[in-house]
Amino acid sequence: MHSTILPYVRRMPIIGTAVALAAGTLVALAPAAAHAASGASLPFTSVEAESATTTGTKIGPDYTQGTVASEASGRQAVRLGSGQRVEFTVPRAANAVNVSYNVPDGQSGSLDVYVNGVKISRTLPVTSKYSYVDTSWIAGAKTHHFFDNARLLLGQNVQQGDKVALVATGVQVTVDVADFEQVAGAAAQPAGSVSVVSKGADPSGAGDSTQAFRDAISAAQGEWCGSRRATTGSPPRSAVCRT
Repeated sequence: MHSTILPYVRRMPIIGTAVALAAGTLVALAPAAAHAASGASLPFTSVEAESATTTGTKIGPDYTQGTVASEASGRQAVRLGSGQRVEFTVPRAANAVNVSYNVPDGQSGSLDVYVNGVKISRTLPVTSKYSYVDTSWIAGAKTHHFFDNARLLLGQNVQQGDKVALVATGVQVTVDVADFEQVAGAAAQPAGSVSVVSKGADPSGAGDSTQAFRDAISAAQGEWCGSRRATTGSPPRSAVCRT
């Protein structure tokens, strides 16, 4: 589930001027220097939906097992009906967004995306297919794992202070948090590798690419085994070349 550990380094608030009693005299102490909290520095910055502007309904905080809000970061989120929106203020330069969301069990839909009030051509697909886990063999367990993630390249660069809005279309969507990131361009294919896309994988991630991965693995095994035979003059002893 979505971790409650914030994926960025927060600055601790500066402690205001304090007053201490020293030798019977009140002494003003200088403010303490701010210091970074523990945790990794990551390339994205998160914005909680409940701190954004919305026409939807804020839910939580709720700590009850089995409720959607209880699994959201901060135990709070924003629920959008069809046509409702949540608008984030971009915290840093970015060209991509990752959204943690929930939709009712058995449903799918999409989120329209607006940048500074202008709808972009790309949408964020949302689905319950990978959520709602039941562990009935565990006594007292309830359905859990309500949130999934949808990622989108915005197709443009946005700057700190710009507005990115998500609008539910045709399905109720609960939005937990949006992560904004400046994503680098795609890396070049390494020499001697087999691309799963060349074997039919869907680069958008929307389609089932299982067979493409199997075909790529098989092709890579065949190339490696053939290369070993050509180099050594005999079949390699690896088990993958004897299948």
